[in-house]
Amino acid sequence: NELEFYRNEYSEVKSFVTNQLDSPNLNPSNRHEFKKFSVGKNRFVKPFAYVLSSLAIIASALVLIINFTGPNNYKLASLDDEFNISTARGRTTDNFELSIMALEAEDYQKAIEYLSDDIKMNSEDETIFYSYYILGLTHLKTAQRDFLGLFPSIDKGSAKTAIINFTKAIENNTHGKFPNVNLDAYFYIAKASLMLEDSRTARKYLEKVVTEKGSKMNEAKQILNEL
Repeated sequence: NELEFYRNEYSEVKSFVTNQLDSPNLNPSNRHEFKKFSVGKNRFVKPFAYVLSSLAIIASALVLIINFTGPNNYKLASLDDEFNISTARGRTTDNFELSIMALEAEDYQKAIEYLSDDIKMNSEDETIFYSYYILGLTHLKTAQRDFLGLFPSIDKGSAKTAIINFTKAIENNTHGKFPNVNLDAYFYIAKASLMLEDSRTARKYLEKVVTEKGSKMNEAKQILNEL
């Protein structure tokens, strides 16, 4: 653990200093100066090592506290590693492809700009629903925030914008070719609703995903069991 690590680090430093003092090659006058220096250093290194150890213990304790007492809705709404982008929806516009590249680079703001431009320039395209869908996902991703991996928080403005774009995706996907995109959009509307602490709306959409057997059905069931 962290405490053991810092203890080992301190032991290695102390061992090195001792070996240097015991070295037969060390000039006697230098040995005297080195002892004076090492004593001074020891007064600094030892407290410093314990300070680092204490900070590590405090950080570990904070992680445990947050995991056990943090907002349950935030945990259920977390995207974790499921934020995967599929391009197999027939959209080949320049802005859409640039948005995918930006997402792969985790440049979410740039992706939002490209997707917004794609929607403005190609609003009548049959597959424009997918740009709305990816835009919704991107806003949902940016809604999750934390500080140094601790103290999670939600940007409610981004969560609300995500819902608007998922709704637009559903409204524009009416030709029946990609029904599962709508069910996935319902699932993510539920997650955004959880971010907004609206468990009732989240439950409604999660139940819809389960009833209609969407690709996120198992995840929806798991969240419903924890609500």
